[in-house]
Amino acid sequence: MTSPIVSAAQAHTISKAQFLDVRAQAQYDESHVSGAIHLEPRAWRDRAKDSTTGLNRQGPWEVELAELGLDGPETIVVYDDGSMTEAARAWFILQLFGIPAVVVNGGAPALFAAAGSTEPLDLSPVAKARLVEKAELSLKVASRTARIWDARTPAEFDGSKADSYARGGHIPGGINVDHRQFFDDAGLIKPSKTLQEILRAEGFDPTQEITTHCGSGGRGSFAGLVATAAGFEQVGVYYQGFSEWAADSTLPVETGA
Repeated sequence: MTSPIVSAAQAHTISKAQFLDVRAQAQYDESHVSGAIHLEPRAWRDRAKDSTTGLNRQGPWEVELAELGLDGPETIVVYDDGSMTEAARAWFILQLFGIPAVVVNGGAPALFAAAGSTEPLDLSPVAKARLVEKAELSLKVASRTARIWDARTPAEFDGSKADSYARGGHIPGGINVDHRQFFDDAGLIKPSKTLQEILRAEGFDPTQEITTHCGSGGRGSFAGLVATAAGFEQVGVYYQGFSEWAADSTLPVETGA
C-alpha cells in the first residue's frame, strides 16, 4: 500500500526532493533542511479562507505555487513542527492542484534526528483527496448519504465547547474521531494498517466515500491525509469545515455525542 506519509529516514532518500518547511519563521531561521522552501503556517490558512483565492479557484493557486517554486516536477516533502496539521494542510493543497507531495512523519524533530534509510519507499501515486464544498455536502446530509469524519475534539463535537463557532455541535450524521487518536506515544502517526483498523472500528469502510472536516482546515486535512494513508480511495475534505457550516443558519446542526 502506498502512502503520502513517509518516515524521516525515508525522506532523506527521495531523489530530487524539494523540501517545504511550514514552521514559524523563527524556527526556520534557527535550522532547516538545506535548500528547503519556507512557508509561514498562516499564509495558506488565510489564503484558503479568502473568497478571491479560495481552494475552488485554481488560477491564483497556480501562480502562488509557481512563485514559490512548488510547481514540480520534483516531489515536495513537507514537514512542520511535529504537530502534523500544518504539514497535512500543505499536503492537501499541493496534491489538490496536482503537485506530488508527501508528509514527513514526526516533522522537523524526527527529520533532523534521522539519517538515511534502507526502508523500501513506494512513491507511486496514491488516491487523491478532493475538495468538498458546502453545497455538495449539504445535499448529501439532507439525503443521509454522507459519511462524515469530524476530526475535532469530543467537546467541540457535542457542542459543550462552542466558543469558536457561530453555533455549537456538529453536522448531522457526523462521526467524531478525534485526530489525536492517530498518534502513538512517540508522537508519530501510527502505521497505515492501524489507521485503517481505527477507522473501520468507527464504522468507516475503505471502499466507500469519506468526507473529513474540522473547524477550519488543519485537522480536516490531517484526517484526509490519514484516510488516504489508510487506503481509502474516495476521500473528500470539507476544508472550510464546521466554522462555515455553523455560520449558515439555514443548515442543520446537532448537539450531543
